[in-house]
Amino acid sequence: MEKRDVLRYFLIGAIGVVLISILLVLSGGPTGFAIFGDDEQTEFDLGTYSNVEWNGSAVVLSSAQTSGTYTSQVFDASNDAVWNNLTWVSGEPNIEILFAVDGVADIWNSADGISWSLAKDDYTGAEGNGATYLIKNSSNDLFILYNQDLWQSTDSGVNWVKVNDDINPGASNSGKVMTIDSNDNIYIIDGAERVLKSTDSGISFIAVNDSMGDGNDIGGLTIDSSDNLIAIDNSADVFKSIDSGVTWTKVNDDYNGGMGNAVSDLTSNSSGDLFALHNQDIWYSPDSGSTWILVNDDYNAGGDSNSGQVIYVDSNDYIYIADGSEDIYQSTDSGVSFSRLAENINGASGNIFGLTSISQLTTLDVQTRSCNDDACSDESFVDITDTSPQDLSVDNNRYFQYKIDFTSPDSSISPSLTSIDINYDLVNTAPSLNLVNPQEGASYGYNESLALDFSVSDADDNIDSCWYNFGGKNITLVSCANITFDIAEGSHDLNIYVNDSLGLSASDSASFSVAVGSPSIVLNSPIEEYFNSGLNIVFNYTPTDNDLDSCWLLGNFTGIYSVNQTDTSVTSGEVNSFSLNLSDGEYLWNIGCNDSVGNEAENGNKTFYIDTINPSISLTQPTGAKTSRTVSATWSVSDSSPVNCLYNVYQGASLEIVNTSVNCSDNSASFDVSSDSDFVFNFYVNDSAGNSDSANSSFSVDSSTSSNEGGSPSGGSPGGSSSFILPNKTGKMDVSLIGEIIVHEGENKNLSVNVKNTGRFFLNKCKLSIKGDLNNWIYSNILEGIAPGENLDFIFNINVPESIQPGDYSGELEVKCDEGINVQEIVVSIPGFSGVKINELVQEGKTLTINYNFDNSNFIGDFVLIDIWIVDEAGIEINRIQDEFEINKDGLIERVVELDVGGLSGVYYVYFALSSDLEESIKQSILLGNKGLTGFAILDNTRNKVMVYAVFLILIGAVVFLIWRRHGKKEHKSKVKHPWLLRNPKKRLRKKHK
Repeated sequence: MEKRDVLRYFLIGAIGVVLISILLVLSGGPTGFAIFGDDEQTEFDLGTYSNVEWNGSAVVLSSAQTSGTYTSQVFDASNDAVWNNLTWVSGEPNIEILFAVDGVADIWNSADGISWSLAKDDYTGAEGNGATYLIKNSSNDLFILYNQDLWQSTDSGVNWVKVNDDINPGASNSGKVMTIDSNDNIYIIDGAERVLKSTDSGISFIAVNDSMGDGNDIGGLTIDSSDNLIAIDNSADVFKSIDSGVTWTKVNDDYNGGMGNAVSDLTSNSSGDLFALHNQDIWYSPDSGSTWILVNDDYNAGGDSNSGQVIYVDSNDYIYIADGSEDIYQSTDSGVSFSRLAENINGASGNIFGLTSISQLTTLDVQTRSCNDDACSDESFVDITDTSPQDLSVDNNRYFQYKIDFTSPDSSISPSLTSIDINYDLVNTAPSLNLVNPQEGASYGYNESLALDFSVSDADDNIDSCWYNFGGKNITLVSCANITFDIAEGSHDLNIYVNDSLGLSASDSASFSVAVGSPSIVLNSPIEEYFNSGLNIVFNYTPTDNDLDSCWLLGNFTGIYSVNQTDTSVTSGEVNSFSLNLSDGEYLWNIGCNDSVGNEAENGNKTFYIDTINPSISLTQPTGAKTSRTVSATWSVSDSSPVNCLYNVYQGASLEIVNTSVNCSDNSASFDVSSDSDFVFNFYVNDSAGNSDSANSSFSVDSSTSSNEGGSPSGGSPGGSSSFILPNKTGKMDVSLIGEIIVHEGENKNLSVNVKNTGRFFLNKCKLSIKGDLNNWIYSNILEGIAPGENLDFIFNINVPESIQPGDYSGELEVKCDEGINVQEIVVSIPGFSGVKINELVQEGKTLTINYNFDNSNFIGDFVLIDIWIVDEAGIEINRIQDEFEINKDGLIERVVELDVGGLSGVYYVYFALSSDLEESIKQSILLGNKGLTGFAILDNTRNKVMVYAVFLILIGAVVFLIWRRHGKKEHKSKVKHPWLLRNPKKRLRKKHK
């Protein structure tokens, strides 16, 4: 080959690569699921409000209500649908409820410290009027110490139970102070300075120290951020214990510097800072009691001389004090200043002896249902997990509805529902289409009234239209009916199409030729057939010609494509046949015919298969004893033909699991049995030729044992790891759950998943891979072994395509070792701003002209403000503009704006976002500053893409034509006497007939 030939072919290849690359860039990304949504009042108003209302931005509880329900409209998918998941934006704020206990055993509460209500009149039930101390645990249970008794409430102070009537048996000293640590261990110091500890919510106490102080009566007890106990006695000495009260150290022998030997109460904030109340003074310690600072010497200021009785710090680190007049004071600046919130909260019913608070949540309870009628008359709501997003497991019905119950502990606060999206896929399969005539590769001897015969079907019965294409022209097939057509002589390509009302389509095609006067040949059978016997294979065909002479059978029956036999007594217009005995294999066959004046023709090659061998099955599980009613089956199947597999399970003579089809190549499946018993698993396989085989195995189930025997099903499991398939029962692992990953288009980040070997055997050659939508996004090259008990982090990289559409993309993350496989589903969520559709970005000199559409169909207001800005590859913003315009109600608004890009050169990114929500944006990359690309547009609509395709195809065609023309002048054209030979896939050999 000459040098210029090499250059010529290199040029053609380079142009082809460029064209393919551009087509790939211009191709659209994957489309998202269909979505219903409620995110504005007009949409929510289509549902039903009960004690809830739209407040301008969300659905909330109506005024003075603590419970209510919103029930949505019934959504109509127009066809049966798979209701995938529910995503919502909501708020469930909590509220701090203050509690106080007074000297007549009444319990008071308040949501704001200002207004107080009687929660319980006489918590002791007339066993005595009084209280010593009040605390709460991490479960929001309340505890009151009263002398030697301990009382508990588990329902926010409404009901009380005495859990201990003698905290220090054998002693007569009452409890003086009480606190609780982060593990809910309760500590009490009594009048003898005995330290009592309970690990069972006060049911029992043990004395961990019989005399912790100097005998001066403990007046305050709390814990710091390290769960160290801090106590102050009435000689102003401060004691500390770092071992849960067993031993104590005096850390300060006069915390208030001689300003009085006493303490009223002691508390601590979330940082472990201590606050001591002494009469009207507030002392502060940042170091667990070693040093103290007077931060306020008159918390109630002015003429109020009442001393403080108790002090408390809530979860917001606000300090509360109840004084001798039952007034409540609050400080939001760590005790520097106080304001009085309420006066005499209990109507002079005695001093306050305890203050605490519990945090109560507002809640949203989400329920869903799918329905087969638009009134949802027969279906009940089903509760789902109340965290967004949630996958749904409702039936595939046409209609869908959700209901949300709102609850709040106080009418001053409400949960909120801002928006909700319902993600669904229509249950729809594409139509099927089979082109019968003209046949692929056929040659016809006539050009009038050629039959266009085809069949169409659709499982969903929603065929919309049919059409075919000749020479770039689409021709509608009315009612999808067969027709005849006329056509010129020569070679032709026919494409036929069908679509359904939901946009799914199917197509078929045939290449054929017309030579008027030559025989026409139709191949009847076999076409793509499988035979389980090679005896007497009959080849049927129909030749047509006025002066038909003979026909011959061609095929690769001997391993070489050639003429096999000839029939000189062929009948025109009727089915004729040849027959052969053949061995197993895949075969090509064809028919050629001639007439008495020398015209010849052939059809196109057709394929058939002979397979006389039964499939081979190796069934390895289930067998033996199982400890779970979820059972795994494993197998392997081999056959030369496509196969189908199914299984059933019998319990004795009773059918436990009916025939269930499975993918043979999956090699595994799991199923659930209804009880502990003995079972038989039957597995069947048949191939396309009708050969079959079966196998069975016996197993038993006893779920009363706790062994983690193999055969666990795939899928999620509680406790922080996904399930593990043990194909050979040799390895076990726990893999951390990843769940949903939120990234943006074009983002590149590293993540990790932790794998722990929980078995007794070494796990060899462990690696991570991904399947599904994400297989080209995620990569990890780690290949490791994991020893028993060892933890290993698998680092993987996720690289999100720049042009990806917003939405959720799922895949299966697989950790595979030689000894086992772990599979979990992960979801990558791509947030985005869907209101803007970018049409063109065109650079002219120093100006970037931007053409975009804004979809205002879901926008509320009269004007919209869009931020448009450009950043470089390092993420540094270069320039920003704002485009403000009036909206209409007609959907799309086309906008053209200009952005100054100066002398920028290189790759940059243009961002679009609502000015009110800059976090949700879309971006488009652009190459700036290249003179050869001045005015180059980045296109994102069908019309412009088609124009680009056309321009490049014309360019490629012109270049190839010039190269061919130049090359053709120097080479001799070969001539073929019978052009149809060129279409023959293999050289045809036959005896010439006269």
